[in-house]
Amino acid sequence: MSPDKTGSAGAARPAGFPPLNIIFEDPHYLAVVKPSGILVQRDINNHWSLYEEVKEHLAGGFTGVLHRLDRTVAGIVLFAKTSTAAAALSKIVRKRRIGKVYYAVLQGILDEKKGSLVHFIEKKGQWAVVFRDERPEAKRSELGYEVLEEKDGKSLVRIELLTGRYNQIRAQFAYIKRPVLGDFKYMKKPERSDRIALVAAELSFIHPFRNEEIRLRLENYLDYLTGFWP
Repeated sequence: MSPDKTGSAGAARPAGFPPLNIIFEDPHYLAVVKPSGILVQRDINNHWSLYEEVKEHLAGGFTGVLHRLDRTVAGIVLFAKTSTAAAALSKIVRKRRIGKVYYAVLQGILDEKKGSLVHFIEKKGQWAVVFRDERPEAKRSELGYEVLEEKDGKSLVRIELLTGRYNQIRAQFAYIKRPVLGDFKYMKKPERSDRIALVAAELSFIHPFRNEEIRLRLENYLDYLTGFWP
């Protein structure tokens, strides 16, 4: 969880920046849908990000980033509205008691229609390097998947993320030669795009203060895969 960042000096809200799409809010947490092509937090170029947009919605109050999505990925992002709420949910995240489900369109057909991928990932600069076997600097990375449909040499897949490594889904499927469509980075194509065929569509957790399960889901997740599927 990133600490609260109170200023946005040097950054200006660009014309046409998408308005917040809020799908859950209570006194402790705020969940929004991040479109592909925008950052969760500002980069070294000081681009306006989802963080600034949320902070404006909260009238400059505490804004805790609890997790991130890659710029090219759309989906649900959860923020904390107080430092106490941030600390409480961070404990849940560390204990892997938060559910994250993605949907992706992969290039190619998977031999096994339901299974898991277990590799070891080392972050090197802006790349996730995948190894089949354990390495000293690499972290165990696991996900489960299920093929929902196949068309024209492409696979629509539901993915349950069991660990949260840098570029994990993208890197693991590229490693087995079934990359996420549109992913110029791991498909090693020269063209670049602001979106890939991957959406974070489900998020679930036990609310630390309400002692109930919160389940967030984008029922229209296929809308975020338009152009890649069908």
